[in-house]
Amino acid sequence: MDRAPGARSNALDGKYALDTAQPDEKQRLDEQAKLWDPLSFRQLASLGVADGWRCLEVGGGTGTVARWLSERVGRTGQVVGTDLVTRWMDDVRAPNLQVRRHDIVVDPLEESTYDLVHARLVLTHLPQRDAIVPKLIGALKPGGWLLLEDADSQNFGVCHPPHALWAHVAAAILGALDSAGADHEYGRRLPATLRSAGLTDIAAEGLLHTRPAPDLAPVFLPLLERLRERILDLGLATAADLDGIVDEFHDESSSLWIFWPILVSTRGRRGDA
Repeated sequence: MDRAPGARSNALDGKYALDTAQPDEKQRLDEQAKLWDPLSFRQLASLGVADGWRCLEVGGGTGTVARWLSERVGRTGQVVGTDLVTRWMDDVRAPNLQVRRHDIVVDPLEESTYDLVHARLVLTHLPQRDAIVPKLIGALKPGGWLLLEDADSQNFGVCHPPHALWAHVAAAILGALDSAGADHEYGRRLPATLRSAGLTDIAAEGLLHTRPAPDLAPVFLPLLERLRERILDLGLATAADLDGIVDEFHDESSSLWIFWPILVSTRGRRGDA
């Protein structure tokens, strides 16, 4: 596995709400991957990823998608996995995988190079998302595929039975993320975004998980901890509110079923010659 240097460490100059350098970040990312990898793998397989493809994985996290791609493209293919923090991909080793520390906001990408560019839960967090999409498209070969997967959190706070504290804390989480430049509805905008950018063969699929609160604790509790200070500073919820919902997620007997945000997986093809 070849490791190439990148240029910068933080696209948002410290304003990015989720600190991916925290010691427990690998566990959080791995738990998130368990939710979304099945959809991503199904979508990637449907694009026909095969021997010899050159693929770019933006925001590679713990490298689960990069590993899948490296197995599909074979010895004659190549996968480039990028992130601001690359050490969570240290366990992914393949001769056709290059891990690159890279800031998608400011660092350049190769032009007309990749058969596939994939990013999952990246653009939704970046205020510069509208400028990044053309950059990703420019990295595609003619006929190459862009697969973007981002959250639509319109249902975040929905649960059964109704739970006023959960609805309140969920709204506080979205408010904290949006205060850092996120767009918690970006997933629903993806099909129109790719069409406006001139891509063809656009299609989209959404996946929603509903689970008992304790089952989602490995994903939710680290997220809340990352955002706790921001939520309190903005006055979006009180410490008692946050502690109360933490107790609910720790309670193995909880009957609260949480509806997690929808992941919208959207593909489009670069059609110019």
